[in-house]
Amino acid sequence: MVVYRSIASVISAIMAALAGVLLALWLRYTGPDTTLSFAIMIDVLLMVVIGGMGTTYGAMIGVMLMIITENYLPVVMGKIGEAAASIPFLSALLSADRWLLWLGILFILSVYFFSNRYRRQAACALADEQWTIAMARVSASWAMQPHRWVLGR
Repeated sequence: MVVYRSIASVISAIMAALAGVLLALWLRYTGPDTTLSFAIMIDVLLMVVIGGMGTTYGAMIGVMLMIITENYLPVVMGKIGEAAASIPFLSALLSADRWLLWLGILFILSVYFFSNRYRRQAACALADEQWTIAMARVSASWAMQPHRWVLGR
């Protein structure tokens, strides 16, 4: 079991090193600004939160949604802004330059609605687990002291 974990760790370290080498070759520079900037950290955080924390697939879905949104939302907002050009305030609000505003609104809505659903599911799971533990305790007490339940003491 330990051998498999060690092999998996070595393979993941090799893949991470290869990704770092490819990034350095592509950018022709490596430093704190290219790997540890605030914008990169926020992007990674948004990707994980949008996709869902705790699962690998959720993070991958978050990456796909974030990249698609960053690439296509400004184009869509520009076309919507052009369509609403006759309305002064609305055309300014829907311009292509305001795509980060709409990304923030979409992010807040997704976190609000998804977190409430997961919170309810977690609360139901916790209640079921507590019910199971309580029933196990009752059945254990019945098994340990059957005379108390039969005689009513």
